[in-house]
Amino acid sequence: MEKKFNQRNDILEILFANRNKDYGAYELRVMYNRRMKYALSGMFVLCLLFTVGSILANAKDKTKTLAYVGPEIELSKVDEPPVEEVKPPEQKMEEPQTAQEVLTPPRIVEDKLVNDEEVMLAVEDYESVKIGLEKVEGTEDIGIVEPPVETSTGVTKSIKSEVDKMEEEFRSVQIAAEFPGGIKEWQRFLERNLNSEPPTENGAPVGVYTVVVTFIVDIDGKVSDVKAESDPGYGTKDEAIRVIRKGPNWKPANQNGRAVKYRHKQAITFKVSEQ
Repeated sequence: MEKKFNQRNDILEILFANRNKDYGAYELRVMYNRRMKYALSGMFVLCLLFTVGSILANAKDKTKTLAYVGPEIELSKVDEPPVEEVKPPEQKMEEPQTAQEVLTPPRIVEDKLVNDEEVMLAVEDYESVKIGLEKVEGTEDIGIVEPPVETSTGVTKSIKSEVDKMEEEFRSVQIAAEFPGGIKEWQRFLERNLNSEPPTENGAPVGVYTVVVTFIVDIDGKVSDVKAESDPGYGTKDEAIRVIRKGPNWKPANQNGRAVKYRHKQAITFKVSEQ
């Protein structure tokens, strides 16, 4: 081995005889073997690290998650607490009291027998007051007669009844609310937009996690009041609510030729299994 090494050095010495050995080419040839060892060692270490990292990653992630869209649950009436109508207190209108004077019949008596309250007034003083049995202080009588009280025609009540019917929810309808394109498009939309990873990312053990989400389809088709009736945890509830809120407007339910308001229920299942 040493003989070969010496022969190689001898060849380099002969090759670089009478030449500038500080130029760099001479050093490259002398240190070639050492540099090759460093390069191969570095490559081996990188490959080893990559292999070990892949093995550890696969060993850590032994589970996978699948998401299933359950069947539609029948639409039902929205149970909302009744709103108590607060009636304002009735205010009684106080009618102004009209002045009243006692009409004293004329009698001829002596002056000393005349009572101040029985003194007969001038005719002009009776024009702006009412005639009664006793004297009452009040406003002048201008002769205006109050109009008769009008009876209600029921128009306001009828309008209110129609508005209440628009906000009413039914348990059964002639035409149910529908996602654009029908049930298959609804399931396709959920499966395409649903992220199945939250359970695995949040450390859920192997199992099945079902979320039942309810939401209202308004008379204009908008989806509102989205909430989960069940929450198995591990981020499944938030993901189910998110994907339903992302959807477009529905075709509202119809009853007797008019749109009605309904609450819809949808089951979404996340299944975590071992790989």
